[in-house]
Amino acid sequence: MGSGVWLGVEDLPVPGGGGPGMRPFPDAVPGPGPISAFGPRTSTGGVESRAENRYIGPACPVVTLHSRFPIAMSLSGFFSRFVPSDHRFFAHFDAVMDNLVTAAGVLGQLVRTETQEEREPIVERIRELEHEGDTLTHRIFSDLNATFVTPFDREDIHKLASALDDILDHVDESARKIVLYQLKKIPDPVVNLADIIDRSVRELQQAVRMLKSLKNTAEMQSTVERLNEYENEADDVFERAVAALFEKEKDNPVRLIKVKEVLIALELATDECEDAGNVLESILIKHA
Repeated sequence: MGSGVWLGVEDLPVPGGGGPGMRPFPDAVPGPGPISAFGPRTSTGGVESRAENRYIGPACPVVTLHSRFPIAMSLSGFFSRFVPSDHRFFAHFDAVMDNLVTAAGVLGQLVRTETQEEREPIVERIRELEHEGDTLTHRIFSDLNATFVTPFDREDIHKLASALDDILDHVDESARKIVLYQLKKIPDPVVNLADIIDRSVRELQQAVRMLKSLKNTAEMQSTVERLNEYENEADDVFERAVAALFEKEKDNPVRLIKVKEVLIALELATDECEDAGNVLESILIKHA
């Protein structure tokens, strides 16, 4: 063992009436360094209280640190890894949801435009929000790797962050395809799916906020059920839209493919909303 640190405890009882001081471990062998973990070594192999210079018994070999500060200060950084940083993860998820709700709202604006000139700056705005979402997601993963105790299961934190990031990816994908494919008129099913995405992410935002206490279990469960209903509604809109495309655009296969690609991207976003809801339900069950 090398040199140690002072624990700074002065009032623990010592067996045998030694008075206040550090409680030693019996029959222990002191480390060879000039300072043991319990104070300066004495010529008899024991230690003495630094506060009162009192001999209190044989020293105990312990893992030592190269520091002479009190151990509470020396180990504060180490033990902070074992303390849940609830506020950190909740703040991250709140930021992710604010960003996602904003992107869904901008998508709603996009599908109601009529010209390419109107659409391009809106798509660029969604792209910026997608980049911001990536940054926030990486921040969650970074803190997850640096935190020993988390407010709920690490796997669920990772799944939820990934699902929310995937929603934004599909929103960005659908927006870019609307501009790249130069759709002159945006079909009603595209508008309907964008509206379903907007409703879904707003429900998700409310549910994510409930994670801070997990007291409103009935309300969170209702939110998860509504997300499932929205996804079913989106499936119905998607299937009817594809069927209508084959019926009305059979003589224009290029437009059929373009619109279908946009519909697929939007429908995948609603699927990811449901997946995020399933993660929330899993967290809810584990903490019931």
